[in-house]
Amino acid sequence: MFRRQADALRNLIDNALSRSPPGEIVDVTIHALPAALEVADHGRGVPLSLRPHVFDPFSRGANRRGGAGVGHRGGNRRHSPRDRHRR
Repeated sequence: MFRRQADALRNLIDNALSRSPPGEIVDVTIHALPAALEVADHGRGVPLSLRPHVFDPFSRGANRRGGAGVGHRGGNRRHSPRDRHRR
């Protein structure tokens, strides 16, 4: 159950580290109430023209580096808590 959360967290931090300039710090903050996790890097950020499409499935910018553009091995499919009982 926690494997997917761990994979998502690892991917989020790996992306922040790979997009930050060398030597820059990636901030990871955990908030207790309301529960939240915040990851902040110091990279260039998403261009304004692409921001409306950040969460579109398979959306990619022109400055991409390899990969399939799906974010993780399962694609960008959203899962509900009930999905784990359907497999």
